[in-house]
Parts: sequence; structure tokens; C-alpha cells
Amino acid sequence: MPRMSCSEFSTVLKCLRLSFFIGILILPPWAGAGKVMVFDENKGIIFLDEAEAKAYKKKLSPAQSQTQKSNSVQLSRQAVQGKSPEALFEVGSKYFTDENFNEALYFFDQAYQTSKKPLYLFWAGRTYRRLNQDSAMVASFEKLLALYPKSDLADDACFFLGAHHRVEDHFQIAKDYFSKLLSDYEDSHSATGELDYKQEASQQLTAMRQELTDMLATLGFDSFNSVLGLKAFQIKYGLQETGIADHQTLSLLRAENEKAKSAQTALREKKALSRGNLQQSVMILGGASLLFSFWLAWLWFRLHSIHEGLQSLTNRLEELKAL
Repeated sequence: MPRMSCSEFSTVLKCLRLSFFIGILILPPWAGAGKVMVFDENKGIIFLDEAEAKAYKKKLSPAQSQTQKSNSVQLSRQAVQGKSPEALFEVGSKYFTDENFNEALYFFDQAYQTSKKPLYLFWAGRTYRRLNQDSAMVASFEKLLALYPKSDLADDACFFLGAHHRVEDHFQIAKDYFSKLLSDYEDSHSATGELDYKQEASQQLTAMRQELTDMLATLGFDSFNSVLGLKAFQIKYGLQETGIADHQTLSLLRAENEKAKSAQTALREKKALSRGNLQQSVMILGGASLLFSFWLAWLWFRLHSIHEGLQSLTNRLEELKAL
């Protein structure tokens, strides 16, 4: 039986290797579960899976019994009627700890109305956040910054506002608050935890710049000068030319990035499929070539056997003639 030639053996090995890599290439790219950005008062801005984010938000603002709430408020108002703002704040803090946020908000507000201290306003803002009343939360923290810019809680309010706008995808507003935090406050740590506000703000500014330049680069705009890149993007898509990553610009930029990435993924898959078809054809041709080689070897052996038979018969006839 004929042996496979070196060139044929090499072809088979190459086909096997290429088919293995093609099999890897045509697999759909890993996308992973969708990530949601959330603001945790102790950890800063973090990313969670969609299911984890829903559970986190549910935990952030748990449902409260309306009947129990009404009875508690009535009893508490009677108990602390005419008390000092400190006493009102203490009751509100207890309700906040017990996650009775509507009741907590009432007493924080009463404490602030009695004595205009930034502490009461800050905790009212935190409570609005737990009640998912974002507009009221923003108004409380903005008021604190405007009225008490030198307060020990001003940096907390500044960071809360930056984090809120970061999560809501208001890039420019978030950038302004984070930049203010870095420039206006020398030492800034959370009043309610161990979070280093300045470090977190710096990290978020870096992440935001990188995200913006990556999106601009994906679409072929200037990523070294984000202002020029944004202006070019805004002109192309009929937006107001500001060079600022406002919410409208950023939303459209993200949408166009998703389209571009989907198109790139489809193109990679198409190329991988084409390479796979080509290698499949090469493997088929290689197999056919081997079969043809085997057939030629078999034919050679048959012809060689016939030739030897005829030669033996000729020799025998010559011997008979000699006799």
C-alpha cells in the first residue's frame, strides 16, 4: 500500500489546524450579562448585573405599610410636639434607620424648618434619594451647596450630585460637580462611611474621559481633542454645536456606537464564516487528493502485477520454443 507523501501529510495537518481555529472564530463573541451603573453611598459608583441592580434599588427604597406609617406619624408628632430641632432630628434618624423614610423625611423637614442647619437639609436629601424622589433630592443638595458652601457637608452634597448625574448619564453636569469637589475641598471623605470622595471623583473623571474618547474613536471622530470630536459629531447628526457631552449628544453617541459595534461584529463573523468556508473547501480538496493518490497507487500496483504476469508468460513461452 503506498505511503502518504510529506507534502500531502503537511496539507492535512494545516487543514486540521485551520479548521480548529475557524471553529473558534465563528463562535459568537461573549457579550456577558447587561451591566447597570448604580451609586452606593459606601462603595461609590459600581456596576451590577441587571437582576442585582433591581434587587439593590428595591432594597434602597423598601415598601412601607401605609396604615402603620400613618399611626406612627400621629403618635410621633404628639410625642415630640414643641420639642427642639435636635429632638426632631433624632426621631427622624431613628425612622431612617428603621427604613420608614416618609416619616423620617417629615421630621428632618420639621427640624430644618425650626433651625436652618445644613445637617437637617443633608439628611432630607438622603431620604429623598431613598424614596426615589430624584428631583427633590437634587434640589436639597443644590440648596445646601448654595446656602452653606463652607459646611462640612458641602462636599458630601457635591459628590451626591455628581454621582447622581453620572448614573443618569448627564456627563457634563457630573464632570462639573466632580471637578468642583477636587478643586474646592482639600480633604473630602464621606460623612456616613469610609468613602474617599476625592479619590472616587478622580476615578470617575478618568473613566468618563476614557469612555468618551473610546466612543468618538469607534465612530472615526477626533478622540485626542474630545471637544473637537464632539463638535464634529454634533454637526454630522444635526445637533447644536457645543462640544459638550450633554445628555442628548451622549445618548445619540451611545446609540451610534452600539450600531457601529454591531456592524463590526457582523463583519467579523462574516469574514470568519468566509474563512471557514474556504478552509472547508481546502479540506475537501485535500481529502479528494488523498483518495486520488490511493486510487493511483492501487492502479499502479494492478498494472505492475499485470506487467509481471505478462513478462512471466512471455518467458515461459520462450522456454517452450527452445524445447
